[in-house]
Amino acid sequence: MTLQLTFGGVDVHVSTTSTLSRLLAATHRLHCTTERDASPRSVSVRISPPDRSPELALRDVQREIAGHVAAVTGWLAIDAVVVEREGRALVLIGEAGCGKSTIAAHLLGRGWRLLADGVAFVDASQSLVVGHHGLMIFRSGAIPHLPSAFRSTLERSRWFVDESGELQFYEVDPATAFGSNIWSREAVLDALVFIDEAAGTKEVHTLSGGDPNIQLIDGTKFPLSRLSGLNALRVGTIRKDRSVFTADQIEHWFDAHVGA
Repeated sequence: MTLQLTFGGVDVHVSTTSTLSRLLAATHRLHCTTERDASPRSVSVRISPPDRSPELALRDVQREIAGHVAAVTGWLAIDAVVVEREGRALVLIGEAGCGKSTIAAHLLGRGWRLLADGVAFVDASQSLVVGHHGLMIFRSGAIPHLPSAFRSTLERSRWFVDESGELQFYEVDPATAFGSNIWSREAVLDALVFIDEAAGTKEVHTLSGGDPNIQLIDGTKFPLSRLSGLNALRVGTIRKDRSVFTADQIEHWFDAHVGA
């Protein structure tokens, strides 16, 4: 089966199994075409049949496609969740399962908009985050920590189980809870927060000195000093805690250092 997706100015043709095509169709429901790149370009991706759980197989396919799109556009493809407010993007980076999506869900309920959940594209030459609109993935263990607006959408969302039949994760469209305007096309990269189990504080500490790196989806490191407009970029770190509390701390830090 062949599935055609559009990412920015890139048409992607995926040859894969019907199961993965169904997952991709649900996850990548939309990807905005920016005015900066009006002429489509094409790449083709062939994915082997999955031998892993649905969630892990889906992540593999997303990264395979994102890597090809990044190569065509010259963008950076990073593993992150990105929200924005008034055109200023906040990037959340951390290990899988650290709560990035759940933290973002709380921020969306406070007037933020969603740019990307899972894989994010960064135009380093202009220090922009380009909108990558796919459904948000929440593991079953995150359900009690989600804001009520999201919990109420779970009954209408696609869900997946593991081989034993136990619930593994949900795919949730935030537009169901907040309307289509919840999606954002692009925003200036103004702030980045690392969510780190080993961080020494539950408050966001602004990093100073050195040259922090972000990890691309292919595993390579990209120094933040290579981003255009670095002087305006604020970078911090926070220790993982309850999602609503972490969202509070990040928002207060953003207001103090970026939104002022």
